[in-house]
Amino acid sequence: MIHPITPASIRGVIWYQGETNSVRHAEYVHLFTTMITQWRAAFRQSGLPFYYVQLANTVRKHDATKEEFAFLREAQRAALRLPGTGMVVTVDIGDNNIHPANKQEVGRRLAGIALAKTYGRQAEYSGPLFERAEKHGREFHIQFSHAQGLYCSAGRTKTGFEIADRSLNFVGADVRIDGDKIIASSTRINEPHAVRYAWGNTPVAPLFNRSHLPASPFLHIEGAGQGGGVSKCMPTAHSQGGIEHVIVYKEEGKFAGWPANGGFWSWGDELLVCFEIGSYKPRASNHAFDPAVPMRCGFARSVDGGATWTFEEHANVRVPVKMAKADYIAKPDGGFDFSKPGFAMKFRDAAMWATSDRGRSWQGPFWTSNQKDWVFLSRTSYSVTDADSAFVFMTARTRQKDKKERSRNRSQTWRTDDGGKTFNYVSSFGEADKFKDVGEKYDAYSIMPSALRLGEGHYVCAVRELIRREKWVRIYESKDFCRTWVALGDIAKGAHNPAALVSLGGLRIAAIYGSRQNGPQGIYGRISNDGGRTWEKEVALRQDAASWDFGYPVATVRKDGAIVAVYYMTTKENPQQHIAATIWKPGSGASLPTQMAGQGG
Repeated sequence: MIHPITPASIRGVIWYQGETNSVRHAEYVHLFTTMITQWRAAFRQSGLPFYYVQLANTVRKHDATKEEFAFLREAQRAALRLPGTGMVVTVDIGDNNIHPANKQEVGRRLAGIALAKTYGRQAEYSGPLFERAEKHGREFHIQFSHAQGLYCSAGRTKTGFEIADRSLNFVGADVRIDGDKIIASSTRINEPHAVRYAWGNTPVAPLFNRSHLPASPFLHIEGAGQGGGVSKCMPTAHSQGGIEHVIVYKEEGKFAGWPANGGFWSWGDELLVCFEIGSYKPRASNHAFDPAVPMRCGFARSVDGGATWTFEEHANVRVPVKMAKADYIAKPDGGFDFSKPGFAMKFRDAAMWATSDRGRSWQGPFWTSNQKDWVFLSRTSYSVTDADSAFVFMTARTRQKDKKERSRNRSQTWRTDDGGKTFNYVSSFGEADKFKDVGEKYDAYSIMPSALRLGEGHYVCAVRELIRREKWVRIYESKDFCRTWVALGDIAKGAHNPAALVSLGGLRIAAIYGSRQNGPQGIYGRISNDGGRTWEKEVALRQDAASWDFGYPVATVRKDGAIVAVYYMTTKENPQQHIAATIWKPGSGASLPTQMAGQGG
């Protein structure tokens, strides 16, 4: 729609949202923020101002008990997390038409945002916006921004605030104003768990600031994070600090999976994840994709620390199983400069790709292996040591001399000292490495390593293992530049996904993994304060997986200390496999380094 005008220079965008999207409110944050990011890319303005109108109220009688507009308003409020956006609240000017007649006031409020945020006029431009809610006994203390001179309009017998316990059966709340806060409670609720304001298609909305601008509706559920109402109030299973879930990529009729196979890279708050996409087809006891339809690689990028994501594809980045030897190209004569700020590498099986612009374009595929004894089954986990050198952690399989032999998949370390032109074997490790005879009659593997550098020559690595029918995720440690490894212990036992390791500073690390064991299946995390020797109690980040076909997480750490974990997921509400992310703030710790690109995969 906008392509013909993208060569033009524009100062900003005004967006008036219609009500049609209310039936798809659970997808709205992803769809809307993706559109904004794509428009900014099309106009070549990464900070292009984008101001929009929240859905107005309606006073039609048949809307009085409905909530779909409320969920969409909550999704619109959540979209404010994208930088350079602004939202006009209109829940006070609706009438008996879903298109309210008072467009003059809508225009005045939009002009106020543009004059203040784009042209620098010193004036209030927004009504009160929910910031946070804290429990104090039977009360919620609710903090707002843009809240100078809070007041409730005269003549209102209802406050617009409602409160609920864990049943989420809301009742009207009594409120009092305390500066820029609202204190809400009810004699009918002894243990408050949720609070909301101006909820419904036809809400009561009497709260304003001294500039006579109305407060935005909101929904807060303990532990659900901002935008908790967007996904029908799905509660999180457990919280240490804060936990928030977002959809990264979902496409009708498509299976999206295995981010741990694709790779994950971070540059501050800019994140990039790669995954595989196929045709969705439920199959008994197998992954839910149609094997007759070729799979492709997809990417998703976030520029706000994982809150919102946009989809990308690169024609030369493909699933290696579909590539012929002729598809591979020669590496640059001088190799790659690993020290460039936008550099990253991607590994998959025997293929390698490289980028110098944060994944906006990729060189490759390059062939990484001419080994006679090993078949590379690599995924993206590496640690750069200088401009020309890096350790790469991969799975390799012994070549079978004949079909009767059983191959062994082992975790290995390889090293390049010439900018990725060649890779040299350093070490193998894991329980499967003890079984040298590939003719053994039972299965054994040590696969999918996820490694961290903790200091000079000091590395830890999480490995997924199976011996006979026993499974676990084990931590290994090397203090001699990956030459030798010792087992420190297990993160998890039983049927689990590969784990992703991230550094929280010093020897404090975190592991994120999916549990496929009987009972609540979902995404879990654990913290170690001593480099993986001992681990704190398991934290259930979410327990709503609809089947075993989920997980394969990758992870990184933001500058604010929050862990962003990306994985594939299936739930009762969204049974089709999609890519999701959990943002977890595990609590205080040491100073937090920026995560090295490639360490999370």
